[in-house]
Amino acid sequence: MIGILVMLLSVLFLGPSLWSQETVIHVAFVQPEKLKLDAGENLIMVNGQSIILGTDVSLSGGSPAYSYQWTGNQINEQNSPTLTIFSAGMYTLHVTDMTGCSAIDSVSVISATDLENEGNWTVSPVFPNPSDGLFRVHLTGITAPVRLQVLSTDGRVVFYRFYHNSSGVFSEPVDLSEYASGAYYFQIISGTNKFIKKVILQ
Repeated sequence: MIGILVMLLSVLFLGPSLWSQETVIHVAFVQPEKLKLDAGENLIMVNGQSIILGTDVSLSGGSPAYSYQWTGNQINEQNSPTLTIFSAGMYTLHVTDMTGCSAIDSVSVISATDLENEGNWTVSPVFPNPSDGLFRVHLTGITAPVRLQVLSTDGRVVFYRFYHNSSGVFSEPVDLSEYASGAYYFQIISGTNKFIKKVILQ
C-alpha cells in the first residue's frame, strides 16, 4: 500500500513534464495504381463459329478482387471474365475493383463475309495457296501503312505485323511453318481497303 502511494506521488510530482509530451504516430497510406484494362484484340468470326472473348484480357492496377461484366450485341449483361458469343458486333467489358474504381474497354468482332473482296489491290495478295508454311503477301498501289493479321478458324490472332510502307509495292513473307496444318485467314488492312483471304497450311 505504501509502495502504491509513493508511486502515485511520483507520478503527480512528475506529472506536468510527463503529460506535456506528445506522441506522434506515422501512418503510411499506399495509393493503388490506376486500374487499366485491355479487353483484347479485335477478332474475325469465321463461318458463324462461336468465339470466346476475354481469354487475352490484360488488367493492371486497382485493388483486387475484381468483378467483370460484359455487355454487347444480343446480350444484356454477363458477369464473367470470359464471354462466348455467336454473332459479330461490339462487346464491352466493364471491370470494377473492391474499392469501386472501374475501367472499360471494347472488342469489335466482325464477320469474315464483311471483308470479303473489299480490297482494291490489283493482284492476288497471298500466295502460294496452299503452302507448306511460307506465304507471301504482295500488294500494289499501296498508299497507306499495312496492318496484317493471320487468324485461326476460331478467330484467334496467331500472327500480327504493322508495316509503315505507305506507297508503291508491298511484298512481305509470312512464315507459318511452326503452326498446325489447316485453314487460316489473312486479314489485310491498308487505309480504307480491307481484304480477307482463306489459305491452307499443308
